[in-house]
Amino acid sequence: MCLLNKAMPRGSTHKRIGKTNLSSDRSVLLRAALTGTIAQRRFKAAHLILKAAGNASRADCKKQICKKKIGEKALLDAHLSEAQKIRRLQVMVNMVMSVISQDPNLTIEEASELCAGTKRAALAMFPDKELAYDILYKPRLQRLMRERFHLQ
Repeated sequence: MCLLNKAMPRGSTHKRIGKTNLSSDRSVLLRAALTGTIAQRRFKAAHLILKAAGNASRADCKKQICKKKIGEKALLDAHLSEAQKIRRLQVMVNMVMSVISQDPNLTIEEASELCAGTKRAALAMFPDKELAYDILYKPRLQRLMRERFHLQ
């Protein structure tokens, strides 16, 4: 039995063709999608969308949903690793700035080496983002060097 038929209230006046409801009534789709566990809701919503598009086979729906889940998981993992690398870079730059501003025995050569090492590490994490480094972090480090060592 079609999930849409289960979700339709009794006495509904929506036009039906075969087992598929061609109504664009969102409340019916939402009502059907909001029953059950999260996984069941996701499957029901995707199944309803695919049925409305004409793919009536439940096996086809499951295959398409599984492919989508695998793709979403890979994309999520990529986003998480990217966010983790960005956070590492932020912490590293903040630590370098703290050392430069707070260490009284630090020489200008050592501070310059720290800045150069920061750039090398950032480009190792993000090889094609040199312009972003030059826009975001280089001015901060240059300003800190000027303030700390009274450079012009």
